[in-house]
Amino acid sequence: MSQAEDHDNARKTMPRPSITIIGAGISGLTLARTLLTKHGIKARIVEKAGKSVNRHDYGITLHASAYTRLLGILKVDEQGFKKRVAVDAGIGGTGKMVMRRGSGGSSSSGDDDDESFRANRSRLEEMLGEGLDVEWESEVEDVRVEEGGKKIVVAAVKDGDGLIKQQEEESDMVVGADGAHSKVRRRFAAEVDFKTLPFAVYNGRRMVRHEDWEAKRINALLEGKVVEQKVGKAIFQVSLNDCSREELSVSYTYSRPARTKEEDALFRPERPKHAAREMPEELFSEIGEVRGKLEEAFRTVFDPNLMRTDRLLNWLMRTARVDRQKLREAADQGVALLGDSAHAQPILGGMGANEAIEDAIHLAAALEKGSRDSMKQYVNERYGVWEVGLAASEQATSKLVKL
Repeated sequence: MSQAEDHDNARKTMPRPSITIIGAGISGLTLARTLLTKHGIKARIVEKAGKSVNRHDYGITLHASAYTRLLGILKVDEQGFKKRVAVDAGIGGTGKMVMRRGSGGSSSSGDDDDESFRANRSRLEEMLGEGLDVEWESEVEDVRVEEGGKKIVVAAVKDGDGLIKQQEEESDMVVGADGAHSKVRRRFAAEVDFKTLPFAVYNGRRMVRHEDWEAKRINALLEGKVVEQKVGKAIFQVSLNDCSREELSVSYTYSRPARTKEEDALFRPERPKHAAREMPEELFSEIGEVRGKLEEAFRTVFDPNLMRTDRLLNWLMRTARVDRQKLREAADQGVALLGDSAHAQPILGGMGANEAIEDAIHLAAALEKGSRDSMKQYVNERYGVWEVGLAASEQATSKLVKL
């Protein structure tokens, strides 16, 4: 038997580390599924939200560089994967991407993109979560490091009667996959360079039936799943979230550069998280003023009266850089961050979902080795990738201003 085989067998007989993953989004579920499928490690997953098939029911762009790495983990071929999670899977589609721009601005018809496709995030997370046990409605309040390096994860858990009780569990390693507002990051790597890009962005969602006149017009433009029109410096975008034979769910986004030389009611970089659902009246009046310049189906979608009844959110285009040394110090304590917890990117122009998948696969390999050195190596290997991704996302958002 070779030395390498001896080492491999010795590692297999070593006790498996206990791992707690905080957050059951794309990064957390990909990590847990990779650990289970490739390394035989069953991690504990804690999620503050309640279980819901509609929790993240919107479309995202997946690139081949990321999603093809999931195929072996999920034991599915590419066509089967796309038919399961694509935004138009309900009518037999595979999320084929064609970007089409309207004539009120840059007027080039889009090209097919065979390297990317549009996926429904809820269905992707459902697929990733198969075979995993998630502790839903468990909000982590603190992570304590005890003498000897054990972590105590303190969570407020809702029981079957709806009562909140405090629960403490030990863990060798803790992973913060809890997003841009990560509590794990605030506890172990609080020094973060946040940057809010000067862009006002508002997103809405709407359900429409195929037989409605509104849906017929929308369908004509949704052939490629993502369509946009530019009026002045404002960008109107419509994309598909989900589709069945009876109805479709569309997402629409209004964005423009912030008016930094004057008061801008739509650009609210200091707003608290809960204020994302508060819509300034100026949003509806501003869209109403240019609506006459919109083509169909943009004119139909961006109807201020209909928008008032939709689910609307103000998106802040933020990036977050966590200090590399702080991440290494956290790794020394058996704590790791990934995805938006470590390197949040803007929703528009970012590669968040794709980099979260790649983070998770790399981190799983590091956690399987069970050492602090391997966790620090994960930081060293991924940090440069994160820096490139953050810079690219900021540049992509800046280009929107200059188009």
